[in-house]
Amino acid sequence: MLPRLFVRINKEEAEQLEREHDGCEFYGVSKGQKVDYIYYDIPEDMSSLLPVLEFAYKKHTGN
Repeated sequence: MLPRLFVRINKEEAEQLEREHDGCEFYGVSKGQKVDYIYYDIPEDMSSLLPVLEFAYKKHTGN
């Protein structure tokens, strides 16, 4: 199993990241229910996670 990064964003935000950045594939923690946490498998090439980290940072800081 790959290491995972858990991010507290909603499904719409995760889908937006997935559309805008190739390689950002999210998975919901609980299928069929309200999803509070999204997770991303941490790939060998960390550059594909950069958009996720930037998005989470901006959301957290309000920038």
